Amino acid sequence: QQEAKAGRLQQQQPVVWAISSSRASHPTSSPSSRRQHPPSPAAKMDRRESRLDDYDVIGHIGSGSFGNVSKIRRKADGKNLVWKEVNYGKMCEKEKQMLVNEVNLLRDLKHQHIVKYYDRIIDRERTRLYIVMEFCEGGDLATLIKQHKREGRRIEEDKIWEILVQVSLALFECHTGRLGKRRVLHRDVK
Repeated sequence: QQEAKAGRLQQQQPVVWAISSSRASHPTSSPSSRRQHPPSPAAKMDRRESRLDDYDVIGHIGSGSFGNVSKIRRKADGKNLVWKEVNYGKMCEKEKQMLVNEVNLLRDLKHQHIVKYYDRIIDRERTRLYIVMEFCEGGDLATLIKQHKREGRRIEEDKIWEILVQVSLALFECHTGRLGKRRVLHRDVK
């Protein structure tokens, strides 16, 4: 069963394969060449690509070197989510590849203590990538620490242990994965 899972994971197409203009390939217009060569991953994804107007922006959450994070609501079902907006237009090819790798990793990581990936939207005109993820009502660990510091309170020991266990389990998933083969360099533990 694990071998079957491994095969399915290897067959999955990259999520944002097409953001790198030098790597994007398009099928030729010749019908015979299309029969011989399957459509590129980018072409396959463009058929099902979400759009910015599938969501309403509710408010700004934060900014960083990566871009902006906003709280959004999916129009189809009213679900609150967040999107991380990244301007890839000024990135070199290596940075674009790192971005592709990050999104592909987020897509594949499925664990109760890791923020859930939902979708990605590529706005090619504005060279923006929007990574749609789970909205965590309580915020991140830094927010919890700042809140307690601001209020002059200490975080209870039981809560610290609970957080430590959650972070440890999430890191274990990042390091080993379901198949025991994943190796992840985590630069953004929150």
